[in-house]
Amino acid sequence: MYERYIGYLYEREGYEVEYRGIELGLMDGGIDLVCKRKGETVVVQCKNWSETKTIHENYICQLYGASRFYDKLHTRRVNKNGTIVEIEWKAKPVFVTSTKLDEQAIKVANALGITVDTIPFDKTYPIIKCNINSNGERIYHLPIDQMYDKTKLYKAGECWAFTVEEAVNKGFRRARRHTDCN
Repeated sequence: MYERYIGYLYEREGYEVEYRGIELGLMDGGIDLVCKRKGETVVVQCKNWSETKTIHENYICQLYGASRFYDKLHTRRVNKNGTIVEIEWKAKPVFVTSTKLDEQAIKVANALGITVDTIPFDKTYPIIKCNINSNGERIYHLPIDQMYDKTKLYKAGECWAFTVEEAVNKGFRRARRHTDCN
């Protein structure tokens, strides 16, 4: 849920968010979210730990390695005037946590150029996605729905809702697969 919350914050800022941690589980490559906006790529690792726990430098180093590997996987080769040129993404690594980092972790993050954001988990954020599909149908998605994490809100008229009642009042309905009884 913390990854979804942080993803929501990025989506609210206009980023297209890929929820790797949720979609890929242990195969996420050390990156929970890939957030893209206007040629910028941010790779995010999320840690929602108890306030009594402390993040150590090994987690920062893991994100650094994962971000560099991501860059290598997304290096493009382009032909410029008969010469092949490699262009790297240079994804920006961001470590988001609800707790604190020890001094060494902070030093390592600063030295490696990793942004650290401390963001408490606000469990009251709107979790219902109100989406307009390719047929123009206005459908809402709950976190338990199959397409929830793949549903992106970018079109005019799409929005988030706190309750099903709010989504319905805004003109959205539940996906038929969740309401039809065959």
